[in-house]
Amino acid sequence: MKKNRIAASGCLLLLAVTFRAEANFYVPSHQAQSCQRKPASPPAEAGWQTPNIKEETTPCATSPKSSSAGKQCCPFTPVPVSQNVAGTPSVPPPTRFNSPRYQAPLHKDEVVVIVYEGSLKTNVERILRENCWDRVIWKPNVDYRWVGTAKIAGPDLATVMSTLLSPFPLEVTFYHANHVAAINVRKYHE
Repeated sequence: MKKNRIAASGCLLLLAVTFRAEANFYVPSHQAQSCQRKPASPPAEAGWQTPNIKEETTPCATSPKSSSAGKQCCPFTPVPVSQNVAGTPSVPPPTRFNSPRYQAPLHKDEVVVIVYEGSLKTNVERILRENCWDRVIWKPNVDYRWVGTAKIAGPDLATVMSTLLSPFPLEVTFYHANHVAAINVRKYHE
């Protein structure tokens, strides 16, 4: 019952809009030129036309009338979407190292870290976070003390971390897929 009321009120609204001859409808310039019928009076502004309705139309008539040339003559004719010139979908080139989307490593030549006096766990977590490792998992139950301040350099972070952890029975495992570094107890301490 409620759906019938909504449909009836929608149809009445459509009838009111359809039979109103003074309504202004915007017609883009490329559609106005293709239409054979011209308005009775010149438009006040470019692109705006007053519809010239002489015969009554039904609101449910969906088939547009055709002109003598066989083209559809309706201000609401859909415009075809412009297609790609080549006719093939454009595919982006594969990502290469010279691509603008490629992000170069932060440290090009070597990695240099500074280890401060204090907790080894705090120093390791700080160094790994400074080098873009999201999570650091410290698995040993104990923490070790680092005495003094040191500067360690190496070709990459794995070499620097193995040098840093070599005096302790610890090793680092890098999980590159999710940027997690895990500090484990070394199985065989030399």
